[in-house]
Amino acid sequence: MAPVKRSLLGRVQLLVAMLLAASSCGGDTGSITKAGPGAHILTPRALEDTIGAFAPSRLTVEVRDESGAPVAAAKLTLDSHPDVSTPYYAPLAQFSLLGGTGVSPLAEVTDARGQLTVNARLGDRVSSGWITLDAGTLGRDSIHVTIRAGAPAALTLGPRDTALAVGASYMLSATVRDRSGDLIGGISPTLTFEAIGNALATPDMLIGIVAGAAMIAGAIYFRRQRTESYA
Repeated sequence: MAPVKRSLLGRVQLLVAMLLAASSCGGDTGSITKAGPGAHILTPRALEDTIGAFAPSRLTVEVRDESGAPVAAAKLTLDSHPDVSTPYYAPLAQFSLLGGTGVSPLAEVTDARGQLTVNARLGDRVSSGWITLDAGTLGRDSIHVTIRAGAPAALTLGPRDTALAVGASYMLSATVRDRSGDLIGGISPTLTFEAIGNALATPDMLIGIVAGAAMIAGAIYFRRQRTESYA
């Protein structure tokens, strides 16, 4: 009976050792991060920048089959769609392989790794929406995009062409827009006004001092840029 007991004990020890080895190997495999089956936008997972800006990192997509293996030469389409449709549609983003303005939509195929990497350039209007990836039956994905106003490029003073009696005054106002004409809010620029002619300008008021014509010049200083306007 003793040899039988020793043989059974040996089998149990061998089985335990095999289970421990399998558990250890499983932990190592689990540490490798891979995208699952389907079509995925790997990077970035969201995008927010100013008008006309290029994404800080190239946009990378990946396509895998049901078993999780990369799919080479998979046909896919990258496109963009705004949250709110307008009759004057402009692409929310455009895509290119080598740089430049790009196109939207972009139809391409994946490489041997099942991936495609492109440049993404945001549109020229303040907006928000989605960049979409469509690989047909292999899957779809999307990321949200927010486009903010760009740097100050135009300053408008008002009211314009105003008649003013001697000694009277009126309030000056300034509107700041980016190069695409989008209104810029949420900033506190330094505005300076200078009256050229028969008037006195304060930081927010124009005062007539003698009869005649006067021209008001304004300037905005923001991030070392000077933009001028006249009223």
